[in-house]
This record gives sequence, structure tokens and C-alpha cells, in this order.
Amino acid sequence: MKTFKEIILESKKLTAKDLVKLFKNKEDWGDMGERVRVVKGNLEVVDSYFYGGDRAMKQLKDSWTTPNGTNAKFFKDEYGITFELVDAFEMVKATGRYKKITTDGIVGIILKIK
Repeated sequence: MKTFKEIILESKKLTAKDLVKLFKNKEDWGDMGERVRVVKGNLEVVDSYFYGGDRAMKQLKDSWTTPNGTNAKFFKDEYGITFELVDAFEMVKATGRYKKITTDGIVGIILKIK
């Protein structure tokens, strides 16, 4: 017999908007809700760094897009979804909306949900 969660997941594919709502639950996800948003139907995920932007970018990409990445594995196992890298960016000093996260550097990726 299928669980309620399995039935829901079969009837509706999760979207970037759904994931942002999920991340807004601070009790489960901490400050993750402040580090994600929907950009043209895709999920934008950002992280801050103090130094080593290249290393921070690699860790962020690996976590979300490689089969054994922490976030990629969790979402594959729990929700049956995978992510495809659409774009990536880096700011040596956070500006605009990212200033509420940090005044240091920002790395970000745009992910398509598959």
C-alpha cells in the first residue's frame, strides 16, 4: 500500500515554488528559506563565503548536482527529483538582495528540477 506522501508525489511534480515553500520552514531548514528563490521557474540557491569563491562554488554545485551530493541525494530519495545546473554566478561582495545574507562573497546556482 502506498503512503500518502507517495500518492501526493505521483499526482504532482514538485516545482521550484514548492521547494521554496518547503525551505521557509525554519524549524526544519534553518535559514535556507532566505537563500533560495524562484528565477524564471528554476530554483536559485546561494551560499556565502569569506574567502575561496572557487571552492565554495564547487561545494555548492557538488551538493546539488552530483549523485552523492548531500542535497541531491536527499531530494532524490525523499521526493524522486534531481537537479540540472542551468547557471552559476559569484559576487566577491554581496550586493542587492544578497546583502541580507552576508556582506562577504556570494556563490549561487540556478537549478532546473527534473
